[in-house]
Amino acid sequence: MSEIIESVLDDIERMHKAGVINTVTVQKFKKLANVPEPKHLSQKKIQAIRKKTHLSQAMFARFLNVTVSTVQKWEQGVNEPAGPALVLLNLVDKQGIKAVAL
Repeated sequence: MSEIIESVLDDIERMHKAGVINTVTVQKFKKLANVPEPKHLSQKKIQAIRKKTHLSQAMFARFLNVTVSTVQKWEQGVNEPAGPALVLLNLVDKQGIKAVAL
């Protein structure tokens, strides 16, 4: 857990003890703080995830809202996905492409 999250949780506990927020709110913050970090994905894993979806790099990029160049660079190991893209890739890996289809 990051120092920032720990600091926020400490502040939440102090606010609860002071009667500023209730127990339900404290529990909600604690639940949010325990969201796991997305799993790192290697270039081979990213390519395997895409191939499992039977999509071209161009279509896969559209589902993830990134450029084709971005997908190519991930699969070549030039760049690594981060932030929302990494979360979406993990989601597609676990639940399939329908999990991100609108």
